[in-house]
Order: sequence, then structure tokens, then C-alpha cells
Amino acid sequence: MNIQWRHLALVSALTATTALTAAAPVSAETRGNISIVSYSSSDPSITVEVGESISRVRERFSEAGSVEIGGTASPAVGIKPSPSGGESGAPPQRVPNVAAGSTAGITGIVDFNACRANPDAGVREGKIVSRYDFCRYQTIYSIAVSASGQTLGTISFLQTEVTTGSNGTREVLSSVEITDIRYSGVYTAASQIQTYRAAGTGTNDPECAVSGGTNPYTATAAQLQGNGFLGMNITSPPTVGDGDDKIKVCNIQWFYKIFFPAGTYPTQWLSGGFSTVRFDSASYLPSKQGVVFSELTPTMTMSMSDTRVKGVAQHINQAFTDPGSTLPVKSDNSPKVIPGNARQGSTLSRLYSGANPLAAQAYADNRSAVSRACAPLPHAPLEECDEFPFASTWEGAGVGNGNFSVKYVSATENSNAGYDLANFYSSQRILHNDKFKVLITP
Repeated sequence: MNIQWRHLALVSALTATTALTAAAPVSAETRGNISIVSYSSSDPSITVEVGESISRVRERFSEAGSVEIGGTASPAVGIKPSPSGGESGAPPQRVPNVAAGSTAGITGIVDFNACRANPDAGVREGKIVSRYDFCRYQTIYSIAVSASGQTLGTISFLQTEVTTGSNGTREVLSSVEITDIRYSGVYTAASQIQTYRAAGTGTNDPECAVSGGTNPYTATAAQLQGNGFLGMNITSPPTVGDGDDKIKVCNIQWFYKIFFPAGTYPTQWLSGGFSTVRFDSASYLPSKQGVVFSELTPTMTMSMSDTRVKGVAQHINQAFTDPGSTLPVKSDNSPKVIPGNARQGSTLSRLYSGANPLAAQAYADNRSAVSRACAPLPHAPLEECDEFPFASTWEGAGVGNGNFSVKYVSATENSNAGYDLANFYSSQRILHNDKFKVLITP
């Protein structure tokens, strides 16, 4: 996927930059004693009047659940933010002045309006919408404060981030839209916002390469008015990473540095938030390369009214809701606890038999245990013995704890269910040892 980023023309539909009050001159005495306080907030409507006490302002942001961003002058790329209060940031490797919103062949959140319409995404940590889609929107505030603790001015903007993985390449597309720029006091239309993009697990990580535009990219508030699109690509070479699947985990961050007019009194690098993607080159998946948000545990859904697979879905539902009625009976007559039920938050772990000798043996044990359990059961012609948990999971019948079920179902439905499971593994990039859940619907 070769995405050519370009700078967008002004788009009048975007929110205009707004001057809240007239610019206030900074005296020579004040210039040497200015400090900057910055916040990331889910509340875009917090107001700060020039001349207010910074202590009162801090209380207001605290009441709104905002996070004070400490920033850093020379951070290391890829440091994960602390969950409590200030963060360690990182100066990014690159940020483009470019267009955004390409789907990369993936369905889901691929535009800024859709992201902002998601109420779960308006938080500091953002929202993993699917294995391939992440979005976040937050308002960044920077407040200039005098030595006496009085506010001199405020600048704020809404950051909307959309990041999209891929099922077919080791490439991520990440885009930001800056809108709702507001300023007061010492901040004016000539104030600059510098944007930097970081990806990696440490400083200058070559296995998480950022490309696609100028980095850092600097523009005034006026220049960003109606033209606040920024985008970039992150790639990882297909031959690098851990294990046979060449797994590489990369941290992604947008950073901002805000200046007074004429490029003076910059903030430190302010982190716009943090997300993590996993690159892989799994040879046993139909698409040999991909990138997902692996922190999301995917769910396979089957419907008991789907004529293609209803017998299998009904069997799994019985295993979940009435395990004591399933066969075989446990040898010690203890209650069965069959894992994988999404409604209970229970998971299964994929077992790829070709991963190593231990996996091959576990898969063979699953198949042997199922064959023994199915052998004495009566069945009609054109039926096959279905098992749950699936043989392609570590929780299968071969574990030896008796927490499994077998039942004869239509051979066609059993085959269809097997096809659907393989397609689920492929479409969600379920690698060896990856966890997933199963949801049975009416």
C-alpha cells in the first residue's frame, strides 16, 4: 500500500480559529518569568479568563477530570504514559502536513466525524473500535502563567486521531485533525502549533518507521484554520520481529509544541495520547502480513437461527448454558466448566499445530480425545461429531479435565462452522496463542 500524502486545501466547513479576547502585550518584566500549564481534557468548553488565579484554573480542570500534561524537553520515543497524572512524552520521529482518512481496505472508523460521534472515544486513552481501528478526541489546552500566578492567555484545540491497521501489509495509517482552535491574551492567530509524530519502542526504533511528510510540521493557528489535517504512515519490515510470526509491537504517539507569536515561549512536547499496534508476518494466515490493535480480544459470533451453522451454534449454546447436560460425563462427576463464553468474559486461546512440536502434540491430543468421546454415540447418516472447545484451541478436549462437549450435528453445518472459524482467524489475525471469545445469539 503506497499512500501518497498531500496537503489539503482550505476547507471552509471546518471550525474556524477563534480569538476569545484581544491579544495582550507581554512586558519585559513578565517575559522572563512565564510558565506554561497544559491539559488534555474531554471537556472542550472550559474557559480561562486572562488575569485569573492559576490555582482556581487548576481546580476547574480537575473538576472536569482533565489530565495535566507535564511534557518533556527531550523524551525517548515510545515511553508509555503513566496512568496517574503527568506523563513522560517523546519527541516524535515525523509528522506530515498531509491528508487523512484512507481506509487501507479496512472497514470501521475511517473518518473524523465518525470518531467524534463515538462517545467512548472522547477520553485520554481513546477507543479501540476494532482489531483494525482506533480513534480518540481530546481538547489540548496550554495556559501561560505569570510569576505571580495570574493567567496571561490560553490556547486550545480539539485533536481527533484516527489510526487504521491492515490485513495484508505491515503498514499503519494514522491521521489527526486539528479543529476548534481558540486563543486569548498572549496567544494570537500568529501563535504556532508544532506537530511531531512518534512510533517505536525506543529512541529512533528502525523497526517502526515513520514516513509521509515533514516532521516536525509547524503552522500558525491562522494557517491551521480549516486546514488542520495531518497524516502519516508507520511501517515495519516483514522480516523483523520476534518468533516465527515476526511480531513487532510499536507504540504510536502524536506530540504538540505550542508557541507564542514569533515562535517564542514554547511548551515542552505534549503527548496527545498513546496507542499500540502489533505487526506480524504469520505465514499460516491467508494474508501473510498485517497490523492489528491486539489489546482488543476479538469475538466470534454465531447465531442459532443461521441455517448454515445452527446445529453447531445450538451445541455451543448448550455447552455454555447447560454444560451438565452435555456429553461425555466427566469421569469424576464434577460440574463441567466449559470456557470461551463471551457473555461471561471467558476466553479461548488459538492453537496452531504447526507452531512447534508441543502445539502439534496438543492438537493431536485434542483430536484423539474427541474421537474417543464420539465413538460410542449414536448418529444419523450425514452427521458429523462436533466438539467444543474447538480442537484448534489450547482448551480443547485433550487437556484432560473433561471440560468439553461433543455432539453429532449436520455434516454440512459442521463444515460451514469450520469454514467460519478459519475465516474468523484470518480476518481478525488470530495468531498462535491469541485469545478470543465466542458469542452465541438467538
